[in-house]
Amino acid sequence: GNESFGNKNCRFERYTTNDGDITFYFENTVLYGMKIEQGKTVIIENITAFNKYLNPSLVSMPETYKIVEYWVP
Repeated sequence: GNESFGNKNCRFERYTTNDGDITFYFENTVLYGMKIEQGKTVIIENITAFNKYLNPSLVSMPETYKIVEYWVP
């Protein structure tokens, strides 16, 4: 669906587990932001740039989240 994130109308994908939700916001085909909700904790992130050399230890996902590859033309 579409939803406002920051000052943009973005396409979003939301994934839910027993521990919480994670929502990815896309401007066209580019990841623009993420919202992670787990209990009373809410983290909102604006994505400004990606680096292909990102150290994997900087990013962790809850074990109950399933990683899904999604391709958009």
